[in-house]
Amino acid sequence: MALPELEILVLNTFDFSKDKCDASEDIYQSLKTLHLENVKLSEWQVDRETFPNLEELMLEYCFKLKEIPSAFGDIDTLKSIRVVQSKHELGDSAMEMRKDVEAYTGENILHVHLS
Repeated sequence: MALPELEILVLNTFDFSKDKCDASEDIYQSLKTLHLENVKLSEWQVDRETFPNLEELMLEYCFKLKEIPSAFGDIDTLKSIRVVQSKHELGDSAMEMRKDVEAYTGENILHVHLS
């Protein structure tokens, strides 16, 4: 998918085919905010290069998704992950990612908000 200037992407009440999304070969070069709300997705694959300039990831009411792909932890520009009304495991994966980033960088640069 070629959307080189896209900075904000919001998917609301979106059904993926077979509850899976493999975006590992896609590149959203300018994307800064990714907001998924009420998205029917259980498996999600991305690479670090998929969202190289992402600053904010918001996941709301994503009841099927159990974890955030680990590649998000490798995105140097990612500052914030917000998980709202989703599976407990999803929040746990965000917190684990924050700990991993802090251990790697020595700084608390990734903020995680759970509600």
